[in-house]
Amino acid sequence: MSAQHIVLLVILIVIMLPASWLFVTLMIFKIRAQRILHDRDSLATAITQYYGSLSSLAKAAEVFKDDHTFSDLLLWRLKQPTSLTIDKHETFLKKMQSLETKLAVMYRQDAVLASTPMVLKLLDDHQKAYDSLCTAKRRHNDHVSSYNAMVKIFPNNIVSRLFDYRVYAFFNVSIEPILLKHEKDS
Repeated sequence: MSAQHIVLLVILIVIMLPASWLFVTLMIFKIRAQRILHDRDSLATAITQYYGSLSSLAKAAEVFKDDHTFSDLLLWRLKQPTSLTIDKHETFLKKMQSLETKLAVMYRQDAVLASTPMVLKLLDDHQKAYDSLCTAKRRHNDHVSSYNAMVKIFPNNIVSRLFDYRVYAFFNVSIEPILLKHEKDS
């Protein structure tokens, strides 16, 4: 090999290795960011199912007891747009926790209502919705943690700033299955 070939080979290596690393790093950023966006969609779906199961339990309580305690909350829930941002879902979830607390009191006071087959089926559906929500939240937060760590470490932090890859927020709402705790205690 001549000296010109060696110089050309060294130049190619010096240029190609960083370019390859940059390309792979950008692809990893893009894939992980898309996964987080998909997780947010899954989380929104799980939250919607959780709302739906609570709404069904509230409607069942109203029908069974001919009591319209929950009508305002149910109407408020129906007025909400179906595609909420994660921040709006956090606010909405807190509001639904108050509905669940009221339902738990009602079911605790009325053993006949709590033991009807329809309500037991709805409670089972609510348990599944809660489990799905917890799984979606855990998956989302795990992926956010992994992505954020990757974005912050050197030399990825330089690339992330250059190409505007920012850290994502965690979904931090505490989800307490008040109604389900009552069901297990009984």
